[in-house]
Amino acid sequence: MKISLIAIALLFTATVLAEPVKYADRLNIESTAFSGPREIMISLPESYENGSHNLYPVIYTVRGQLDMLAVIAAIDMLSSEAPEFIVVGITGTGAEFIPAEEGEQSAFSVLLHNDVIPYIEEHYRTAPYSILVGHSAAGKFVTNDWLRGGRDFSSYFAVSPELHDGKINTWAMSLSQEEVDSKNSLLISMGNEDQRMQMMFDELKGLASFETTVNFIQFEDQTHMSGRVNTVMMGLRNSFKDWRPAKKVESGKFEGLQAHYLELSERYGYEVAIPLETMKRESAFHSASNIEERWQVAANIVEYALSKSPNDADEFIGIADEMVGYGMVEGSHRLLSYICEHASEHQRCKR
Repeated sequence: MKISLIAIALLFTATVLAEPVKYADRLNIESTAFSGPREIMISLPESYENGSHNLYPVIYTVRGQLDMLAVIAAIDMLSSEAPEFIVVGITGTGAEFIPAEEGEQSAFSVLLHNDVIPYIEEHYRTAPYSILVGHSAAGKFVTNDWLRGGRDFSSYFAVSPELHDGKINTWAMSLSQEEVDSKNSLLISMGNEDQRMQMMFDELKGLASFETTVNFIQFEDQTHMSGRVNTVMMGLRNSFKDWRPAKKVESGKFEGLQAHYLELSERYGYEVAIPLETMKRESAFHSASNIEERWQVAANIVEYALSKSPNDADEFIGIADEMVGYGMVEGSHRLLSYICEHASEHQRCKR
């Protein structure tokens, strides 16, 4: 069994390493705020086009032309700890991120809320969960957007926001506890910055009204630029605690795995699908076992997966074929038999 576990791990490592690196597609949408086209970038999860009808949470990245890649890198590093995301990058310049007068909406805010979000929600399968991310001047924009409303996104990540002029702090200190508590969570990070930035950050961190709604991260060993990936990673880990099931649940009875993802669905407000890679891995693990009870678990996984997405039969057949190369011949035949019970019209099942 130990040899089989190692072989399955190697099998999936080889599969992952073979995947090409993806970034984003670029397109122009009409902007009512700026009376013309505005370029946005969209990165879809690998599983988006697999024929399923899954919904995906969205991360909107302000100043996407510079910071979107850092967001995608953070998501990739947490592939088993957080959901797959649609990532949207909005192009913009520093001057556009300057907030309007307190409480008013800037042109870039109109672009985000009135143009970009409606376009994404109309054209893509979005879940009712979203995050707004911005760095430096764009981080100030994110903080300002939170102060102005604070409920349009499920969470807000402000990475080393520009705080020098003190306007964010002045507005923050004017909010009542009730106003702060009505908002969704805000994460503010700070690297090793100049004295003025650090002073403003410490002042915000010291606000008693912020204790339960705002999280602060200080990166002593990061510069103004290098904290972007780390901030998004920590923000996602905090937002999606216990996302991946414990190993004993993941590799136990299928009912336990289903229950875990049902609980996630209830917690986040949309159907969280069991990842295909998880089902492929666990079906191989259980099929290759010398414990007969586990074979039924593999059969249950395949039945469930193909009932959700019949086109995934090719994915499972591919894993069954790979198992042969790793010496798991009996397990491969077993897995193939489960697949053919539910995909009898597949060419491999007619042999």
